[in-house]
Amino acid sequence: KRKLRITCKCPRRDYSVSNACQPWTQANLSNCIKGEITNDGAYEINFGDLTNVQIGHVHATGTYVEGPDTKGYDIDFQGDVTGSHFCELESDEGDLEFGGEACPIHFSSNSVMNVNLGWVNTGGVKGGDFKFEEGAWVTNNSFGDVAATDDFQFNGSTGAIRTTVIVDNSFGVIDIDDECNYNNGQDPADVDISGNGCTSLDMGDPSDCGDVFAGFSC
Repeated sequence: KRKLRITCKCPRRDYSVSNACQPWTQANLSNCIKGEITNDGAYEINFGDLTNVQIGHVHATGTYVEGPDTKGYDIDFQGDVTGSHFCELESDEGDLEFGGEACPIHFSSNSVMNVNLGWVNTGGVKGGDFKFEEGAWVTNNSFGDVAATDDFQFNGSTGAIRTTVIVDNSFGVIDIDDECNYNNGQDPADVDISGNGCTSLDMGDPSDCGDVFAGFSC
């Protein structure tokens, strides 16, 4: 089993598909390895269900226009992700999002060595959030250093029917340039944050999330 996991290359998938409510339509992978996934500046990178997957570098580049705003392309986890390893999750001008809006996800027992978000910023782009969507469960993961130019954010959405759970995760240095916030109607009472640890936790404006820090031992 161990040999299969190391030698089996991940098949080609369409990472532009975004529909957490229909995970079977998305980029689902299991028991495979891939060196790099990039979007070539053309779409968000969306993952469905991942089981025992090893990916070296996930890199989202480029921007798009939505109404009056210019936005960077994100990396989104929109399915059940377990037992997987990522060397680096990097978005030049976009966010890293755990959740699929109306359909919650579970990100559990994974390792992520480094996260870098929003460092390119060609001008006028508000990106680089480390974001938990409403109803997401992020539990028992090991993160290395997390660096983001925008927010540490808990994001409300329509349709989620369960508490957002951020429990028993370990982090290296968490360095957030802007603020910690609850966004789009996310209720702090509907977020369970506990048992997390980190080397250090630094935010430009921590005033909105006092209960977040109570859930971290740093």
